[in-house]
Amino acid sequence: MLGNMSQCIRLAIPKLLATLGLLLGLGFSGCTSEQYLPTWKPGDLVRTTIDEVPLQLEIAVTRPQKAKGLMHRKSMPEHQGMLFIFEKPDEQSFWMKNTYIPLDIAYIDTSGTIREIHPLFPHNLNSVRSVSSEIQFALEMNRGWFKENNLKIGSKIDLAPFQSIFKQYKISVSPAR
Repeated sequence: MLGNMSQCIRLAIPKLLATLGLLLGLGFSGCTSEQYLPTWKPGDLVRTTIDEVPLQLEIAVTRPQKAKGLMHRKSMPEHQGMLFIFEKPDEQSFWMKNTYIPLDIAYIDTSGTIREIHPLFPHNLNSVRSVSSEIQFALEMNRGWFKENNLKIGSKIDLAPFQSIFKQYKISVSPAR
């Protein structure tokens, strides 16, 4: 009888451990503050606003994503653009190699405030540098989009939708001033 009991226990232990692991996993999943951060993966569009004007943005945060940017595209939807996120504030510079779309670029500081807006011309290899060395984001939109939406220097982008990306890539962003 003792042999049968030890065999039953040996067979039951893996099932009990699996059940316990499942119960613990269910009990503790989602208990972190990160549960409220939306998940993001490359290619996803992020919805945000600039002074309450809605837009959807592709994100360029890695070196290859930034190098490719909007190259080889023939068009872009009206309220869509690309946000380039840099690890730390610095002077930034962009050119239009292999880019067919006429664009405007907004250089944005760590608080989300637009500091500069410049036109970008298709296939132009001349760099368009920011004047400020406090630029952490660059936003490329279709030419004229900022003007058509009455957005200008001093307008603010809502950075809240990007918090999971900042965390994922260990990017420090100062709070709004």
